[in-house]
Amino acid sequence: MTQIVMSNKVSVTLMYLLATLLITATASAQPSYLVTGLGTLGGFTAGANGINNSGQVVGWSYLTGNAAETYDAFLYSSGTMYDLGTLGGYNSIAKGINNSGQIVGYSYTTLGPIHAFLYSGGTWQDLGTLGGIQSLAQGINNSGQVVGCSTITGNTAVHAFLYSGGTMQDLGSLGGTTGMVSEAYGINNSGQVVGYSYLSDNGRVARGNFTPRPSQIRT
Repeated sequence: MTQIVMSNKVSVTLMYLLATLLITATASAQPSYLVTGLGTLGGFTAGANGINNSGQVVGWSYLTGNAAETYDAFLYSSGTMYDLGTLGGYNSIAKGINNSGQIVGYSYTTLGPIHAFLYSGGTWQDLGTLGGIQSLAQGINNSGQVVGCSTITGNTAVHAFLYSGGTMQDLGSLGGTTGMVSEAYGINNSGQVVGYSYLSDNGRVARGNFTPRPSQIRT
């Protein structure tokens, strides 16, 4: 009987030691992260929206003086934040960057409406619209294909688009016809596009995390 009790105690002790070693090993294997503040373009607030494999970051920042609605797209590279400017209007936001350093986003134009842009090699390109007054670019792949959304002719609806080879293609919707019916968020290097679409005009959408942004697109 004594031997059985002792054996149980030894077993329990060994199990405790093994569990302790396992927990310690698991804890030591946890990855560590370094959080780096990127600063601003002189204002009090900035936000990052995209990063490529070289660690270049894009986003937006308020400018010196923090004037209302005065913020520019930025590129953060090698420890420095660069102001990318605008398409001639008073603010801009960068949303994505590919591994070639091409940047997409949206900016107010000289005439006022927001347009999707492609920034490449120091040059701004207005991507235009699907016939309406406004557009947004949300993502870009390593081939330079851009996706986003735009108002269509007549400004009765917003449709997802694919911009490729100098042409903006209307991707349509899954059934919605009026309002902000579809938007493309991302594109991979195979040209596959993701986003959301209304299934009909009753408000149902094809993905669960649809959040309308009327301040960005006004029809």
